[in-house]
Amino acid sequence: MPVYFVSHGGGPWPYIDGMRPLYAVTEREFRAMSERLITKPKAMLVITGHWEATEFTVSTAQRPQMVYDYSGPIAQAFETYLHEAIEQTDARERNDMLVNWEAAPHARLTHPREDHLIPLMVIAGAAGNDTGRAVFVDCVMKVPMASYEFGRA
Repeated sequence: MPVYFVSHGGGPWPYIDGMRPLYAVTEREFRAMSERLITKPKAMLVITGHWEATEFTVSTAQRPQMVYDYSGPIAQAFETYLHEAIEQTDARERNDMLVNWEAAPHARLTHPREDHLIPLMVIAGAAGNDTGRAVFVDCVMKVPMASYEFGRA
């Protein structure tokens, strides 16, 4: 079964007036994903890491506070590590690299906590032995955003 990790990027992306041109690649690629699917998905899981609490929390706030954890140009070195991990043909090695993400260049500077990475780890685990590949990479406001596909869509 195909599995996707979809990065939404920094902030509210194309839904705010004046921001849409910055996210043109992301918007185009999100639309193209549906064209690559052979069948309609039976389920979808959406996870976000934009707020923190001391215990498991479900937000019902119309405007929840957001936590941003990006760090400009050094984020590219960390992104390269993630690409190398995802594209590993050995699932065990891929998963080891993801679990040990702190070994990546500038890991804790670009991601002080693993909240944004846990969804990717879940998706990689769900992919089993399927090799991943970047579906697209966009860079908005100096923040690299990558989305990955595992298996055949």
